[in-house]
Amino acid sequence: MCYGRRAVAQQYYQPVQPRVVREVVVSPQPAAPSPSKAIDVALAGLNLTSEDLFYDIGCGDGRVVIRAAQLYGCLCIGIEKDTRTSTEAMLAVERAGLTDRIRIYLGDGLRADLSRATAAYLYLDEETTALVSRRLPAGCRVASFVHTLPVASHLSVVGSRPVFFWTPD
Repeated sequence: MCYGRRAVAQQYYQPVQPRVVREVVVSPQPAAPSPSKAIDVALAGLNLTSEDLFYDIGCGDGRVVIRAAQLYGCLCIGIEKDTRTSTEAMLAVERAGLTDRIRIYLGDGLRADLSRATAAYLYLDEETTALVSRRLPAGCRVASFVHTLPVASHLSVVGSRPVFFWTPD
């Protein structure tokens, strides 16, 4: 069965309405957002096109998927396990007017279906980066800010911090 971009969008992207969350969820690790320069270097290094299905695992406030959709027109999926942060990301996507290109899901990136990803961005700890990388499909282009795997093919440096690139086998 052949999946065109529209078929994939219809199958995997169901409207997600932003909602107000009253409880506060404390993450085990405080999240620091990716710097804008690192995002731009990572996205450029991934060679994204409008045909890509781009994933940001641990998407935080959604800035990476928003930038990818704005610059490259690709379909994007952000996965965030923190309830409050995922709601903030959904609202940011709505404010950017990109709800037709981006979906934010509340969930664990280690349990999510990543089988259709053509490109992915990871800003996770080293252990989680390794675990998620094993779940990505062969041929998926991966960029990781700060943490790498031994299979990384090349890197760029943003300030004093690296952005690594690789493709899982």
